[in-house]
Amino acid sequence: MKKLFTLLAIAAMAMGVQAQTTEKALYENGGTYANGATIESANCKVVLGNDRTTKPYDLKLSSCKAYCAELFGQQVMVENAETGEMEEKTRVVYVVGNQNPKDGELDGDKSAGSGYKPETCNLPQSGTYYMITPAKDGHIVVFIVLNASKNLYVAKASDGTNLPKEALTLKADGAEPTEVPLNDDFTVDEKMTGTLEFDVVANETYYVFCTGSKLSFGGYNFTFEGGDEPSNIIWQGDGTTGAVSWNGIYRFALVGHDGANECIAELPQNVWDKMLSETFYMDIQGENPQIRVTNGWWTDTWRDDIMPGDPLLTNNGDGTWTVKINLTDKPAFIETLLEKHLLFTGDRYTPLKLYFTGSDQPQPQVGEWMELVHNGDAEGTDGVSLVCKNGDDPNNSFFNVIEGAGVDGSRCVAVTSAVGAANDWDAQFFIYTPDHVFTLGEKYTVSFMAKASTDVKLPGPQAHTAPGEYIGWYIDGSSEVDLTTEWKEISFQGTVNDSMEQYGGIMNGMSTLAYSLNVDKTQSITYYFDNVSWKVEVTEGIEEVVP
Repeated sequence: MKKLFTLLAIAAMAMGVQAQTTEKALYENGGTYANGATIESANCKVVLGNDRTTKPYDLKLSSCKAYCAELFGQQVMVENAETGEMEEKTRVVYVVGNQNPKDGELDGDKSAGSGYKPETCNLPQSGTYYMITPAKDGHIVVFIVLNASKNLYVAKASDGTNLPKEALTLKADGAEPTEVPLNDDFTVDEKMTGTLEFDVVANETYYVFCTGSKLSFGGYNFTFEGGDEPSNIIWQGDGTTGAVSWNGIYRFALVGHDGANECIAELPQNVWDKMLSETFYMDIQGENPQIRVTNGWWTDTWRDDIMPGDPLLTNNGDGTWTVKINLTDKPAFIETLLEKHLLFTGDRYTPLKLYFTGSDQPQPQVGEWMELVHNGDAEGTDGVSLVCKNGDDPNNSFFNVIEGAGVDGSRCVAVTSAVGAANDWDAQFFIYTPDHVFTLGEKYTVSFMAKASTDVKLPGPQAHTAPGEYIGWYIDGSSEVDLTTEWKEISFQGTVNDSMEQYGGIMNGMSTLAYSLNVDKTQSITYYFDNVSWKVEVTEGIEEVVP
């Protein structure tokens, strides 16, 4: 069997030292950036052009949708225009100069000379421009704000020639990126906020600018081959293997341990060690799946079969499901895997891929706040933290995404209650932190946007371990909230304590906030949730969490 899946084994081996590596460099909110200021990573840097002698580049914040938020978003404090209070928001921090780029030296505080012409290759010497120098061949993606009818150029320092139009890709920000056509004169028809990307050659310097205007620039992502950072993909199917039906197709072993040639892929040591010590995920396709994680000879199983309703199984709403797997809670099972490999069996599903999740965002330090929610704005595909249970199907919990119904026309999740439901909790919304269990004394802060199809009260949440596993009704700092058909921000903060334990208010051990939404049983109500955040204050005892 192994020979049929050589490419899959190679895909897994891509996690070794020859994998693609992406480095990121962003501007710091509150920083000062003047002529010659540099942001850099290990293998690339950006230097600001000779804009003015007495005034630095302006520093600004841009609202961002899912596309740019993932690439360039940072958590910054923003003043609420209505309340005047400072709130944490995801923004792109970017710079913009004060003078248009020209080919002459600064004349006092003014750029001098003429604008760039492709025919003369006269590179700018003053005004707003950005000089990018990579140390390796690769591909760069930068954040820009480009005005309409302004000529955008990427010119090489070595000879002044600009890259052809076909070498440049522009994408506008959104829930998904939208490619923006670049005209023959290197202009766009409408102002765009998004990304510019192009291939780069090692040690060449690229001037990025637009004539007749001051190009805004918000950092870069540089991708190249040969780095030592692993890919998050462990294994990915090619669609030819077929569904699981109590067979032994989907077997995985440490490289050199597949003596019987029956595994679909062998995995390198670093990947295998990570699978046995950290959380990883499996995406599957099927209806009503039954997943059994066992060893190759079926002598030991990780846990009871995982089926719909289990908090480890998330319904993505598109015919696929995501299984969360962390084998560390059963060391005896791990001990069997070196001899007997890892097997995914069961019934009624097809594995699509195995992978880790991760982020290259800096980790919060002690005293700062750490985000625990995965994909809180619902723009991505990870639904593990936003679990919905409709009243007409109370046994099934899933990631119920509504396109275009979120804040500012983004995506959000929705839960619908049922008329005549037996229990308040037949319809529920769960905010789940799969990577963290709260303990006594920990401080937290919660915020999200919510609305409903009619005016209704949103009760305070309960404490659960995993979604559906109740431990107490009391959440410190929370309260009942009036919802309307307009978006409303809900926020509270508190401390995990046992002061209400005698009344059933147990919070210690929770990983879930559970909102029961079938309190009104006389009508069907749809509740909408967006921009969900649940953070914990970092202390010495909290390990790194990467949503």
